[in-house]
Amino acid sequence: MTTTSPSNTNPPTVTVWHVYFIGFQFNAGVGMGFSNTELPLSFPIEAMDDIRFVEQHLSSKGYSRPVVMGFALLRQEPAPAPREHKL
Repeated sequence: MTTTSPSNTNPPTVTVWHVYFIGFQFNAGVGMGFSNTELPLSFPIEAMDDIRFVEQHLSSKGYSRPVVMGFALLRQEPAPAPREHKL
């Protein structure tokens, strides 16, 4: 998954992934559900706009009205080298 910061309209080439542990709640129909995930981002979480971006991403994965309850940076990894297209 490639994700870029919502506040940066012209992002630089990604050289490192910021891998986060994300804890969140969501509407489970008959109550609230709780879950967590590991999420690699091409930007560090620094502002509420970044949290909203994560919530929108979770919503696009099928979670109804997700709310981030907490997050922690687990590690930073080098981004994989771009692949060459061979014909």
